Amino acid sequence: MAVLRYAPFLFIVGGLLTLWWLSRDRSASELQPDVLAALSETEALSAAQLCQRPPLAGQSFDPKVLLNVLDELCGSGRAVRWYVYKGEDQREPVYRRIKVATAAAK
Repeated sequence: MAVLRYAPFLFIVGGLLTLWWLSRDRSASELQPDVLAALSETEALSAAQLCQRPPLAGQSFDPKVLLNVLDELCGSGRAVRWYVYKGEDQREPVYRRIKVATAAAK
């Protein structure tokens, strides 16, 4: 019965620890500027190569979030994706940033 007295307190502490643990992962909106900075305008890069380029190198994040960010960038027209074939039936998506047209270039 003594344990039941502390149950509400343990639930609160458990909830706070869960929130802290979940907040360690970066969201897609927080990762997007770093992904744009890591993308090259001239070189096609795979997701694994992007993880090794600055500013993404050394950061911990979920690879699924990176793929979601890359899909969002392709959908918004800031990046382009195509596939490179490795072997007969293996294909790997590669990504490149689209160069932004400036007012002086027009």
